Amino acid sequence: MALARNYAISFFDREWRVSGLWNEALHDATTRNVAAAVGPPIIWQISSEAFADQDQTQANRADLLISKLGTNPAGFWGVVNNPVLCFEAKKGPAPANANSTQWRDVRKQIETWCDQSSGVDQGNPCWAVGAIGNFVKFWIYTTSIVGVANQNQKSRMVPVTWDATANGGAGAPRLMWTAPDWRTANNMDQYAALNYNDPVVPHILDWMLRHKWAEGGIPHPSVAAGAAGHVHQQAF
Repeated sequence: MALARNYAISFFDREWRVSGLWNEALHDATTRNVAAAVGPPIIWQISSEAFADQDQTQANRADLLISKLGTNPAGFWGVVNNPVLCFEAKKGPAPANANSTQWRDVRKQIETWCDQSSGVDQGNPCWAVGAIGNFVKFWIYTTSIVGVANQNQKSRMVPVTWDATANGGAGAPRLMWTAPDWRTANNMDQYAALNYNDPVVPHILDWMLRHKWAEGGIPHPSVAAGAAGHVHQQAF
């Protein structure tokens, strides 16, 4: 399993090696999560250098993209045009400051990709993973922006973290849109990144791939955070 290996710190000084590690890690995660909560088993596809818009081949590209495969009435397989998880990698070393320009740039790059993607719209949130060297951050992209106090800070990327106090102390992933500073438009870029081999990282990936907003009757995170307007719910 990719995330269980101990890599030399020099391994992370090339972006292609960081992407390769996470390609394997995401493959491990999709292999673990092949059964849908409701409906037939899921088949995942991991694509590299995925354009946000298939008609704009000079546009922003995701280093890695997880999509879900489905069948049409004739029984032919095709990609369901709702991206599930967008990944972006940068070479190390990771900055000591979690609120650094480098982390902000990674978040903005993923956000721009989601903004341009025809498969990400209201009701179709997209998970996001960003890695710099041996550290990683997680988000969910939502097209509805919650309260914006500072226009320069507005973002559709809601952080995902690990709450060690949840689940009776066993811990569980947590969406940070409940935090007061997110409601005042602080993007929580300052939240510390996790080491790639932190034991909670596979659990966060599993939670993302297993999460079904519509099937679970859970509202889109932007609505739960108090955003105005109706948001259609749709399963990945």
